[in-house]
Amino acid sequence: MIFEVKKGCFGYKAGEEILTEITFRLQDGEVLAVLGPNGVGKTTLLRNMMGLLKWKSGGSYLDGTCL
Repeated sequence: MIFEVKKGCFGYKAGEEILTEITFRLQDGEVLAVLGPNGVGKTTLLRNMMGLLKWKSGGSYLDGTCL
């Protein structure tokens, strides 16, 4: 199974981006850790990755299928 985020961009307000051009790929057996101080967008990133928030551009993919 392959999970990817391709060119993900997100912002809560029009014209604002807090996540810009996020791109990565995880294959079977790989682990991702999201670390950083409070308020930098960790939870927002995870919500976008799972499809709970909609990317403004780009997307999350599981085995090539857009979530």
